[in-house]
Amino acid sequence: MVMISELVINQEDNENANFYLKNKGKDLYMHVIKIFQSKYKNEKKFNYQEISSFIRYDKSLRDILFRYFAYLEENLRAKILLKKDIAEVVKKEKKEIININLIQRTNLDSTSNLYFTFIKSKISFGNLVELCVQNEILNQAEIEDWKNLVKLRNQIMHHNLLLLKNFQQWDKAEKNIKEIKKILKLLIKYLPKKYQKGFVFTINNLVKEKKENQFTRINLGKLNYE
Repeated sequence: MVMISELVINQEDNENANFYLKNKGKDLYMHVIKIFQSKYKNEKKFNYQEISSFIRYDKSLRDILFRYFAYLEENLRAKILLKKDIAEVVKKEKKEIININLIQRTNLDSTSNLYFTFIKSKISFGNLVELCVQNEILNQAEIEDWKNLVKLRNQIMHHNLLLLKNFQQWDKAEKNIKEIKKILKLLIKYLPKKYQKGFVFTINNLVKEKKENQFTRINLGKLNYE
């Protein structure tokens, strides 16, 4: 049995706890416990159910954000395809496009060469945003917003804890959570309206109390972006 002295494991959770502590790694659980200890200073030990609930919550949050960032990327790509087509690829390196020269799109009735370039090549979300900046698809007021969106999207792709990052003290994690909520407000702003309410509902649904399982006291909190 894998053991952590600060982790209280109920008898009915022994099998699951042993499996996940081995397969996710003790250090992940110890990291989360350290933040809980920093926030709840009068508590030194925490129930396995709550710590595992936080880890599942963070993973679910990342999965949801990944999906909605995909919608955002599709929408941004549609905006640039509505106005631009490809003139030439200036440089290629290891099959990844480094720089593209674009021209005004003149024919919307046929599939553009830029569209095929997008689906054939590894253009990251950050590269797509930069392409839109260079070609004035995004205005000056929007550029900083999109840089922050790229930053959050990159964090999600690293498959590490999103809310805690590499912090070991609650005050830093709390500051990070507040910053994430600010960026999520931007995400909602730039999502197509059809997706906005669904996004807020899906995120808020994650923080509902679970009767069948002790839920985490540390979470993103509810989004209220009407």
